Amino acid sequence: MSTSEISEKLHKLSDEELHLVYLRTPSNNYENEDNKKFDFNVRLEKIDAILKSIKRSSPGRQASFWDITEKLLAESAFNKELLNWISKDEAHICIFSWLYISNMQEGEIKKSLFALVHSDYNKLLLPRSPSCADECYKLIHSFFYLWNVSESTKINLLNLMKASYQNARRFKHKMLNHLKKFSEAESEWLMGYMNTHYGLSGPMPDTGLFHTFKEKNILLFAYLDLCINNVDNKIIYLNRVYSAYHAKKFKEKPKNLKGANFWLGPEQIRMLNEIAWRKKLSEKDALYSLVNDAYLKIIK
Repeated sequence: MSTSEISEKLHKLSDEELHLVYLRTPSNNYENEDNKKFDFNVRLEKIDAILKSIKRSSPGRQASFWDITEKLLAESAFNKELLNWISKDEAHICIFSWLYISNMQEGEIKKSLFALVHSDYNKLLLPRSPSCADECYKLIHSFFYLWNVSESTKINLLNLMKASYQNARRFKHKMLNHLKKFSEAESEWLMGYMNTHYGLSGPMPDTGLFHTFKEKNILLFAYLDLCINNVDNKIIYLNRVYSAYHAKKFKEKPKNLKGANFWLGPEQIRMLNEIAWRKKLSEKDALYSLVNDAYLKIIK
């Protein structure tokens, strides 16, 4: 088969298939003149590098190149049904799963998957800066297609990832409830706090990668889920964050407000909560409303 025919066939491959050929064909990892490897999203440069390598090879290799490529593509087929539990419509699980595979260290994989040697996310030259949950979803599929290990190993990793996600969803903490309601400024504060206090495992994700604030917040959730595996340590860490957050809120209180030095009994607290719930107000706003209403009645 001529190089022009091979070129035509290479152009017809999907991004995943072309990248697979680039990474795993004999004499793989074709590089440009600067010894720079081409990333997943690059097409023309990879095709050009592959063709140049074929031209430099023996006539026998040139003749058998496409047969070898077709065999590689057939043997690399991945059962995508194994990823069905990762719903494209659920941003949290897509971002969590992408963060899980893109930040896993080779040593951790060897330990958790029975001392096997694996190619990790970085070695597959996959993008590290997705802009949305949908792109995370596509990268998860690309990773498991390209990862050069047995299907049983992929299943083992998927089981670990699924268990980690389920454990994270079961975990509850008052700070996480606050995070759900955070403004963009508050999320930026939390990122800064996490960057400078109490070193966490794994690099901090760049929330600037994501286009929407909702997905930036989900990325923070996913990072908190993954950076501390031990539940007790996570509770201690989030307690510290909670205290720092409320200290920050106290310092930022409006200048025209003053603290009130009095106590409320349990029954009064219960009644205040009930009033706030029925009026769909915060406890503070409910108390303001009660004071204002009582005052207006007195001065009439």
